[in-house]
Amino acid sequence: MFMNILHNNLYDNQFALIPKIRSFPFVGQNFGIDNKRILVFAHNIYCKPGQYDSERQKSSNKLHYANAINDYLFSNENWTYTFRNFIKASVKLKNNYSHKSSIETLHQIENFINKIAYTNYINDILESKKANNIKITPELIVESSSINVDILKTLKTTHVVCWGKQVFDYILNCPNIEILNKSANFNSLAKLKNKNGFAFAKIKLFDQEIYLLRIFHPSMPGFSPYNNDTQNILDWFYLL
Repeated sequence: MFMNILHNNLYDNQFALIPKIRSFPFVGQNFGIDNKRILVFAHNIYCKPGQYDSERQKSSNKLHYANAINDYLFSNENWTYTFRNFIKASVKLKNNYSHKSSIETLHQIENFINKIAYTNYINDILESKKANNIKITPELIVESSSINVDILKTLKTTHVVCWGKQVFDYILNCPNIEILNKSANFNSLAKLKNKNGFAFAKIKLFDQEIYLLRIFHPSMPGFSPYNNDTQNILDWFYLL
């Protein structure tokens, strides 16, 4: 079965009004179904030294990454590993998947991806020799935070999944964010086995209350996409 996921362009005109935005989020065709508006924040996209200008030119279309969602889903490459791990955990798979997976598995993936929005928190490409410990200027963090507050408002987001502690902390420190509830002990809220790297908060952005989930970055061993605890935590969050 060949599956082709299409970006929902309903919000593109509003995204275009956000100052300094370089990349629009991917938005699924069924985003907002059941009154749940789930936005997933990865951290950043990086390139090797000397490739910044060419990568920026390649991604100059603001829909470049939104339109690449099928590549992220089905290209079994190093650069898709993290996203695919997140999908596996979110739909509670126990094995790897491909275009040749069962119709049931592909429908699970299709149903999930069409319900979410997805983007990188840092709204620009970063130049780095390594994928980890990338230096980000305070100015770019402030600029990205301003962009993301506008994205949260535009999408009327109700749920946010944060890939890693940095993204979680960025959002908690965004302008106009009020923290209503924050728990470092995820176990007390989810009634599941405590897993380091996961945390929960409830925030308010103007009149919009938003649930916030911090997960291990899906590239890290602690995330464990096939692990029951990881899958149950995500499932619990999506059902809030």
